[in-house]
Amino acid sequence: MTQADIEQFLLRTNGHKSSTRAGYESMIRQLGMYLRNCGYNDIHILPEGITKSGTDFVPYVFSENEIVRILRATDNLDWYRDKASTGLFYRVLVRLLYSTGLRIDEALGLHVSSVDLENRIITVHKSKGGTSRLVPYDESLHKWLMEYLTQVGRHDDNYFFRSPRNERYAVVTVQWMFKNKLLPAAGIVPAVGQRISLHSLRHTFACHSLNKMIENGKDSFCTLPYLSTYLGHVNIESSEIYLRLTKERFTGILDACVGTYEGRLSDEK
Repeated sequence: MTQADIEQFLLRTNGHKSSTRAGYESMIRQLGMYLRNCGYNDIHILPEGITKSGTDFVPYVFSENEIVRILRATDNLDWYRDKASTGLFYRVLVRLLYSTGLRIDEALGLHVSSVDLENRIITVHKSKGGTSRLVPYDESLHKWLMEYLTQVGRHDDNYFFRSPRNERYAVVTVQWMFKNKLLPAAGIVPAVGQRISLHSLRHTFACHSLNKMIENGKDSFCTLPYLSTYLGHVNIESSEIYLRLTKERFTGILDACVGTYEGRLSDEK
């Protein structure tokens, strides 16, 4: 796969949207990396940044210190004096989002049967893009999920998280509480132009997980498919851009990887 081969192929994308062309470039670059790893040396690796997607949006990634402050604030904040289950809901939800990278709509849409407590696997049904996936989780989260079910007493297959009115929690309500109650309690104030939301926990999960895998010696090329599958992305490009988000916090990742794109992340629902 020579440079001329690639340039000839990319001629077919002339006239397409920049995001579409960037997607093709990402796949070609990943293919080149794969072939190099297989021992084919005469492979041209397409440089990064040839096509920009045309947006300057940069998702917010919490530092590890900020995550600790958020969890502490969630545990200590006096949510509702007469509704202990509401406070427990937020304590479990924040940990769930940070530990698994679930989208907020996915988390609130979980049914009791979606959470396999015995095998510690969450099943996300028909998420964004119409896909379903299995999401394993660790022992620390397992204890919180068990405590939640023990206290609220779910005996049917309704929503796992049910409001005091016995309904599904509304995304807008939970987002408001996170932004206006929890973040201030944690001492986190967005700078001008920064957009911080519950979805930032998903971005943070992805970046922290990617950093941890590479610190543990995992090959950067091999980690992205795992991350992409776990997050429920329909293609690896959506996960590849998390490399860019780690540039300032985890510079070692960019030293180990190629293939990044700016601006392909907006708040997903």
